[in-house]
Amino acid sequence: MTSLFSVTFDTSFRAKEESAEELSPPSGFCLTSDGNFLLADDFNHRIQVYDSEFNPINSFGEKGKELGQLQYPKGIAIDKKGDIFV
Repeated sequence: MTSLFSVTFDTSFRAKEESAEELSPPSGFCLTSDGNFLLADDFNHRIQVYDSEFNPINSFGEKGKELGQLQYPKGIAIDKKGDIFV
């Protein structure tokens, strides 16, 4: 079942034509204390960071099993200190 949220969300973060920066299906998200939006970008093995207007700020992570690398991140959380848990 497709909801209005998922249709709007999907088109907000995906270009009409595919590119290397294309966002995969999101698998988790959270908000920071300063209003930024963190999104787990599952198939691209990274975390995307957006401002409160959904403009891209930064991203981090790459595929792998070493420190700082991710394997299909499925969820994300942030604590009161600003530490990010994937």
